[in-house]
Amino acid sequence: MSYSLKSLWKLGKTEELLEEARSDPEGHLEKVYKRIEEREKEINAFITLLDYDNLLNQLKNSKPDGKLYGLLIAVKDCITTKGIRTTAASKMLESYIPPYDATAVE
Repeated sequence: MSYSLKSLWKLGKTEELLEEARSDPEGHLEKVYKRIEEREKEINAFITLLDYDNLLNQLKNSKPDGKLYGLLIAVKDCITTKGIRTTAASKMLESYIPPYDATAVE
């Protein structure tokens, strides 16, 4: 299997993001949310975005565990996320809060 220079660059950037999230998870959270704030009105990528202060509090009260600790992820709105509004972009589900996580989330 061969990799293009572009894909190797992306892998390098991914490693940088992982290291940033591990070494300074609070700074990483702030950086990501600032970027979302700058671009969200233009690209309209999120239906539900978790509250920054609540996430920061969770981060401060958690122990580092696992290789992805501190890294933020976005989950498509049709994949159920326990306790987080999941609408599948449907008016019928606009206030649905699932009681469980999808296997993909776990």
